[in-house]
Amino acid sequence: MNLNKLRDQIHANAASKGFWDNNPSDQHFLMLVITELSEAVEADRKGRRADIQDYKLLSKASIERTGNQDYFNEVSFCYHIKDSVEDELADAFIRLLDLFGAREVYLNEDAFDLETIEKYAATYQSKSFTESVYHIVRFVSATSRSIETSAVTPEIMLLEILGFAKHLDIDLMWHVEQKIKYNQSRGRMHGKKY
Repeated sequence: MNLNKLRDQIHANAASKGFWDNNPSDQHFLMLVITELSEAVEADRKGRRADIQDYKLLSKASIERTGNQDYFNEVSFCYHIKDSVEDELADAFIRLLDLFGAREVYLNEDAFDLETIEKYAATYQSKSFTESVYHIVRFVSATSRSIETSAVTPEIMLLEILGFAKHLDIDLMWHVEQKIKYNQSRGRMHGKKY
C-alpha cells in the first residue's frame, strides 16, 4: 500500500472540492470521521451491504452498450455500493487520509503489512458490530488538540478500520478506490454545507 501517495491524492481532491477553504480544525474532520463510522452502524442496522458482483455486471453491460464508462460507473455505484457498510468504512478511511494529507502527516507504510492487519482484525472477533465501531471511535476521539501531537498515532486509527474491515471480510482498499473515483465526479463540497 502506498498510503502516503493515496493520502496526497485524496487530500488534493478534497481541497479542489472546497473542503479545506476555511482550514477547519482537526476536531472538525475527526468528527466527520466519527459520523462516517456512525453511518456504517446505520447501514448495518438496515442490512445495507455492497453488491459488488451486480455493480461490476451493471457497469460492464452499460459500458458495452453505450461506451459511457464514467456515467454508468457512477449510476451503478449509487445503486449497488453507496451508503453500504463497506462504503461508509471507506469514507471514514478516506477522511482520515484527507486530514493526514492536509497536515502533512507521514505514514509509516511498513506498519500496514498483512500480519499486522490480521492482528487488528482479531480484536473484533468477540465484539458486535456496534461494539467494534465504538472501539474505533475511542481511538479517533482520543486524539488530542492536533494530529501531530496526539498520543494515538495516525497508523493506529487507520489500522483499526483496516482490521475491522478484514474481520468483516471487506476489501477496504477496493472500496476506497471506488469511492475516490465516485468523489472525483461530485460537485463542490459534494453538495453539502461542510
